This record gives sequence, structure tokens and C-alpha cells, in this order.
Amino acid sequence: HRDLHSFPTRRSSDLGSGNAGRSTTINQYQSFISGGSDWPGGGGPGGQGGSAGGAGGNGGGPVILVCDTINFTGIIDVRGGNGANAPGNHTGAGGGGGGGYAVLAAVAYAASSGTIKVTGGSGGTCAGYSGCGTGGAGGTGWSQLISIQ
Repeated sequence: HRDLHSFPTRRSSDLGSGNAGRSTTINQYQSFISGGSDWPGGGGPGGQGGSAGGAGGNGGGPVILVCDTINFTGIIDVRGGNGANAPGNHTGAGGGGGGGYAVLAAVAYAASSGTIKVTGGSGGTCAGYSGCGTGGAGGTGWSQLISIQ
């Protein structure tokens, strides 16, 4: 049994430009469990590379499983989407979306050998165009397995 307040604080990486998507932090999850009013969403979307630039990647979503028994042997994929490349000269590429998060809580784990993917998406590139800016990478999300007593 782990007290939710003893979890390590993990923040998303804020890589690249301001176009990078941010991830939900475990502090937002802890705040909700402690009486907060809003369930934290997944990773934020990446920003568009200017008014005519490439689109930002989608943010990864949240996955929350609370069960008596979990047999986790597969893959949970909440990665952020990649930003689009610059569409022409003097435009910007989109930022990558922030990674989401996964919380698995169970009384018993029949198996816990599965994989959880939480990385942020890559920023778009200039794709050979000139006078362009590349998109920032999205922040990495997080995951937590909790044993319920």
C-alpha cells in the first residue's frame, strides 16, 4: 500500500520551442485525489507553426483502470502525436503533442509485464524549406501502478 502523497513528483520535459505540448503532472492527479474538482486531462496539444504553418500534434490521452484484478500483458499507448512539417518557405513546423498518462490500480496483479508508452510527439521539420522554424518536442507523460489494500 502506498500513500498517494509519497509518490515522486514528475514533471513533463519542456523541450524545444513554445510550440511544444505539455503533459499532465502527477501533482495534478494527486490534487484531484485529495479533493480537487477536476480530473486532469492528458497531454496538451502541440502549437501550430504560425498562422500558415504546420499543425501541432495531438496530446496523448489519459488511461485510468481501477479493478479487483488486472492481467496487464499488452501495450497502453498514450504517446503525443507528431507535429506536421512546415508547408512552405518562411512558415513554421508544428510542435509535438505532450504525452498522456496511465494509472492502473488493483487489489491484485495477475501479471504486470505490459508496456506503457508515454513519450511526447516529435516536432515537425522544415522539410527542405528555407526561413522556417522547427517545432518543439512534446513533454513526456507518466504512469503509475498502484496496489490497493
